[in-house]
Amino acid sequence: MDTVRYYINKIGLLLVCSFFGMPVFAQQKLVFTHAATQKTIELKVGHRAAILYTGYLGQVEFARETVTDITDSTITLGVDITKILPNSKPGKNNKLTYKTILIKDIKGFRRMPVGRQAAKSALSIAGIVGSFYLLQGVYSSDISNFNAFAISLGVGLGLYGINNLIFPENIKYYMQEGWTVSVAAP
Repeated sequence: MDTVRYYINKIGLLLVCSFFGMPVFAQQKLVFTHAATQKTIELKVGHRAAILYTGYLGQVEFARETVTDITDSTITLGVDITKILPNSKPGKNNKLTYKTILIKDIKGFRRMPVGRQAAKSALSIAGIVGSFYLLQGVYSSDISNFNAFAISLGVGLGLYGINNLIFPENIKYYMQEGWTVSVAAP
């Protein structure tokens, strides 16, 4: 029972630090600039980011996760679970949520601030509540099971499509288009 309580406390501490503490303790930020358009985009700890980069074998890779650390030469996306849970071992699931990327290897990026993520979640919740009432009426009427299934499928795919149309998470800016990146103090 003490072990379970220990892990629950560790996870709770991680969540509190993720939402409240990390942006306060951020020592650096990435500044992407485009000289031709005079546009500047800042990427800080706590922002969600999509990054296209060159992997260690030269292959192009894609990562989409919350920024947890920025150093002079690297950016870390996600949380290393082995640092939170001491008895866990690195595995397949950990690699999906934890990436350290060399800044010089970045080929493209997209910044997704916290407000954007909150709006995306609010839209999803509103869609779920709305579809509940719509589908409740559909299932209580005299239509066939196939038609009810088709309507359910259409509503689900429609919500997914609208959410991805309004809040895309693909790469928006590419370094080859004239973007440069530097590390700066906040």
